Amino acid sequence: MLAVYPEPVEGSHSSTLLLLSANNVINYFLMNRKQNPEDVLSENKTIRFTKRESEAVQKKADDAGMSFSDFCRQMALNGYVRAVRNSCDMENIRIFINLLLENKTAVSRVGNLIKNRDPNLFGELIKLKNSIQGIVDQIQL
Repeated sequence: MLAVYPEPVEGSHSSTLLLLSANNVINYFLMNRKQNPEDVLSENKTIRFTKRESEAVQKKADDAGMSFSDFCRQMALNGYVRAVRNSCDMENIRIFINLLLENKTAVSRVGNLIKNRDPNLFGELIKLKNSIQGIVDQIQL
């Protein structure tokens, strides 16, 4: 069985015909269905904002890379939103992590050089190295 759906062509006002197999027709109608029925967003709630508040929330949602609804939902449920970082931010974070790891390595080397001469300073350097590692572990990409 074949079905015909109009598909707009860029740059023209006419339509072309798209022929789909029976499996593609079924997939076409099922593609927006959730696998778990509990994941379907079926409840509507209304929140009223002033124009200034609405613009401020929309800007924060845009900055986080989220839709207005998703942003409000995450804030209401979790109290925070994990921002979606762009590729430039991700590259800067990777550079920062590499610098931290280089410094951690340098601190470890210095600590190993003075381990026997000044045990107190060695202990402080180990604390610093572990602190740097803790910061690296907290950064989530």
